[in-house]
Amino acid sequence: MAASPPLEETHLSIFVQVIPNGIVSGALLAVVAIGLTLIFGILQVINFAHGVLFLMGAYIVWYLTTHGVPYYAALLAAMALLGLAGVLLEIGIFNRLHGKVLEGAIAGIAVMVLLQNALTYVLPGDPQALDSPLNGRVELGGVVISHHRLFVVAVACSLCYGVYAFIRYTRLGRAIRAMQQDRIAAELQGIRVRTLGPLAFGIGAGLAGIAGGLVAPLQSISLTMGDAPLLSAFVVVILGGMGSVGGTFAAALLIGITQSIATTYWSAPGAVAVSFLLAMVVLVLRPEGLARHA
Repeated sequence: MAASPPLEETHLSIFVQVIPNGIVSGALLAVVAIGLTLIFGILQVINFAHGVLFLMGAYIVWYLTTHGVPYYAALLAAMALLGLAGVLLEIGIFNRLHGKVLEGAIAGIAVMVLLQNALTYVLPGDPQALDSPLNGRVELGGVVISHHRLFVVAVACSLCYGVYAFIRYTRLGRAIRAMQQDRIAAELQGIRVRTLGPLAFGIGAGLAGIAGGLVAPLQSISLTMGDAPLLSAFVVVILGGMGSVGGTFAAALLIGITQSIATTYWSAPGAVAVSFLLAMVVLVLRPEGLARHA
C-alpha cells in the first residue's frame, strides 16, 4: 500500500493550484471591471446593470450553441448584441443623466431590477451547463490548467490590451482619456460627452457580455451568476483607480488571486469580504488607487 503524501506537501500542491485559478478569475474580472470603469469615467454613472449584462452574455452563448452556432461565433455575437444594447441603454436612459451620480445610480438599479425580472420570464429557471469546445488540459510543475482556462486568459488579456491601446493611441481614445482626467477642460476643447457616451457604454456592455460567455463553460449558468462579479468589479474599479485601464487590470489580478486563496481556505462569501478589506487597506495607504490614468 502506497504511503500518503506528507500533509505539508498536500497543502503546497493545493496552494500552487490556487494561484493559476486566481489568475483566470482575475483576467475575467478585469474584462468586467474595465467596462465598468470606462462607463463611469465618461458618464459619471455607476452602472448597476453591469452584472445583468454579464449573465445575459452567458445565456446568449448558451442559447446559440445549443442551436448549432459554434462557440467562438456565439462569443462574438454576445459581445456585439450586448454592445448594441449598451448603446441603446445610454441613448434611451443614461444620456440624460451624465454627471448625476445619484440619479444615475438609481436608474442603473432600476434597469437591473427590470432586466432581472424580465429575464425570469424568458430564461429557464434551472441552472444550465455549457461544454467548452476546448477539451484537454496542460500540466506543468504540478499545476493543472484546462485548455479553456488558458483560452480565457488569452482572450481576456487581448481584450484588456485592446481597450488600453484604443484609449491611448486613437483619436477617440484620447478624447475619452481627456474626459476622464478633466471633464470641464475637455468640454471647453470641444469634446462632446454626448457623442462619447454611447461609445463608452457600448464597449463596456460588450465587454461584460463576452466575459459572461467566456465564464459560461466554467460554472453553472443561472439568473444570479452576475451578482458576485458585479460586487468584485466595484472593488476592482475602486482599487485600481477610477478610469485607469492598467490599474484596473492589476487590481483585478490581485483580487482574483486573493479571492481564489480565500475561497479555498475559507469560503466564497468570506472571499468577497476579504476583497473589500483589502481594498480598504490599499485606499488608506494610496487613496488614488493603484494607478491614476490609463
